[in-house]
Amino acid sequence: MPDSENKGDFNLVQSNNAVDRAGCAPAVFPAEVFSQCPRVEQLTVTKSSRVQVGPKFISVTQHITNNEVVKGRILGLDLESSRAPRRCRASVAVFTCWTLLVACCLSGLLMYFITPSIKRLDIGLNFFWYLRRGDWQAMQPYTMTHLNIPVRLVVFGHSAETKCTYKRQCIEHVLNIQQQHLRRDFLDIGPNFLVGGSGLVFEGRGANIVGAMVGCCNSRIISIMFIGDYNIDELDEQQIENVKTLLDTLTKVGVLVEDYEIMEVPFWKYVIQQVKSSSRAERVACGASALVLLGAAAVVVYFTIFHSREEAVEPDAAPHPWNITREMWLGMDVVNDPVKFRPLRLVIINHSVSPECHSFVRCAVEMRNLQDYFLNHKGWDLPYNFVIGNDGRVYEGRGWAIAGAHHYGLNSCSLGVGFIGDYRPDFGNTAVTALQAARFHALMQDGIRRGFLDPDFVVVGARDFNDGESPGENLLRVMLTWPHYDKDRYYNKSCAQIYS
Repeated sequence: MPDSENKGDFNLVQSNNAVDRAGCAPAVFPAEVFSQCPRVEQLTVTKSSRVQVGPKFISVTQHITNNEVVKGRILGLDLESSRAPRRCRASVAVFTCWTLLVACCLSGLLMYFITPSIKRLDIGLNFFWYLRRGDWQAMQPYTMTHLNIPVRLVVFGHSAETKCTYKRQCIEHVLNIQQQHLRRDFLDIGPNFLVGGSGLVFEGRGANIVGAMVGCCNSRIISIMFIGDYNIDELDEQQIENVKTLLDTLTKVGVLVEDYEIMEVPFWKYVIQQVKSSSRAERVACGASALVLLGAAAVVVYFTIFHSREEAVEPDAAPHPWNITREMWLGMDVVNDPVKFRPLRLVIINHSVSPECHSFVRCAVEMRNLQDYFLNHKGWDLPYNFVIGNDGRVYEGRGWAIAGAHHYGLNSCSLGVGFIGDYRPDFGNTAVTALQAARFHALMQDGIRRGFLDPDFVVVGARDFNDGESPGENLLRVMLTWPHYDKDRYYNKSCAQIYS
């Protein structure tokens, strides 16, 4: 090869007629030409940095990446992390814990709402002689326990008091029985049903609620109390007939079994007899079962988080939105003297100094209690012409045309209005509601419209004319804002002077 083409400073021993710049291409040249190609051992390399014989490793760089992939599937969600496996493991654990916690909370909440609340069973008797709790204005029970029906035993008892013969008298007896049972911590009236004279049947606790009449066996019986002392009194035919109808109805609705048994009230004798007649093994088994049940109950109480459900709202339905007559609150009929002056020009406000009431049922009870107190201890009827309850309703006392007994010397020419409660700050501290004030003004407008009250009437507190504390500082403070309040116009005047 000539020197002009020897760029790598090497010499060829053979002729260069078969070699070009790119080397030899044996697949193209014929065999005779290929045999003339120079071989490696025939090349003499003197000095060159551009010629390499055999493989040459310029540089080797090894990159090893630890791509650890953590995968998981929680509640249908794919979790994957390739950068921070430890952090992902912790996230999965926290996510799992929170998921279980939320699931437990939701399950508890769901069980709370789907658990059926205890409701009193209506047995469907629609006779005039059957009175449901609302018909005799029963107070709401403090608690109710569901009776596991059907039951086999029916127990009869009596109230051991005077027998009632007509509806209102029997209602008063039932209300008194409920009050007595509440004072004895029965939490409600004791028996499931009560029977008065003339065949009147009253719903007590009801057909599917555990009663409180026979001590340890209340959860297995239906109890029926006859109002009266049947050591002396006798059952009438209507009572017997209606009780048979009641028992037949209880059987039809599944409260009693078909072959129910009727037993006397001294049920403890029956219990003792059953215990004595049982074998020793049965008594031991019963005792062991009782211990197990007590232990289970203790465990449940210990591990259960006590929480009270939303208080049952006491029904507050009344016969009239705000004007309640004596007949509506079951007041006794008492003959009183009429007023001597009309229209009335003076309205005197008092307070009852009695427990508050915030529903129609409780205010009706309080009205009856007030009337009983004045009749039994004072010898006269309820002294007020009208009474305003804490529920904002107006309850008729003596009414518009009858003289009250609220202020000596002015009863025949004034209207007495009592507010239920004790409005003295240091005692009951009852507060006047806006609804009470509005209903008082509505009563005044009704009196003016009907001609019983002078449009220019004057309102005063009882203590404005005497040395007492009625109607209390809380109520008097509100009265000062009323437009008709004026303690000076009729101060120290008699009825004759007021109308002179």
